[in-house]
Amino acid sequence: MRTGIFYKRIIKKLLGALSLGIVFVCFVYACVLSTVQTYTVGKTFYFLVSSSSHIGASTHIAQNLGGAGFLFFDGETDYVAYAAYENQTDGANAQRELKRIGEDALLLPVTVETLYFKSSQDKKKSEQIIAVFSWLETQMDLLKQEIQLLERGITQQAVKRLLIAQGKQFVYAKEEYLSVLPAFSKVCASAKSQIDEMINGIVYLKNMRFLHCYLTQAYVDMSKRFAL
Repeated sequence: MRTGIFYKRIIKKLLGALSLGIVFVCFVYACVLSTVQTYTVGKTFYFLVSSSSHIGASTHIAQNLGGAGFLFFDGETDYVAYAAYENQTDGANAQRELKRIGEDALLLPVTVETLYFKSSQDKKKSEQIIAVFSWLETQMDLLKQEIQLLERGITQQAVKRLLIAQGKQFVYAKEEYLSVLPAFSKVCASAKSQIDEMINGIVYLKNMRFLHCYLTQAYVDMSKRFAL
């Protein structure tokens, strides 16, 4: 009987200590948040990926169907992406089209909710950092429009003119934002390289969609730099 009372007292003390610990952690967390600048993004991207675990075969099939064949990692599993969408309805429609021809696909959402500027350096550059993400969103939208035009039968010469103009913007942004977000300069360099390859050859939908997937993934990856 005394033993039971003894254990109850220990448990009571432990629960009390745990409660105090939780309160302390919440207090510290609140203090940290009070000094952090935030910017609400609230964007969700949808990667349309193959349900198959065979990466090589899935890449080949996706590209044969005009898909990106982009390797997408969701934190646990590697997938091959056909395309990326900023609208769930568009992604679901494309998913149905694939199923109609016998290809099973998954629609995987990736959300970027908030950017947190914690260090004094990030706070000073917060407006410029936000400008980087906004600029990248614009380029993704332009590329999406170019993809739609190519789907509708725009000529190679016309789409290449659009890509040439967009490539120049990536060259400009690479230098403009180098000191703001170094990782972004690498993204611009890779995007320009992909654009040059298309301009110097034939512009295929699969290459356009690959670049769009790449920029979408870059947007998500860079946002992680400003996560809590």
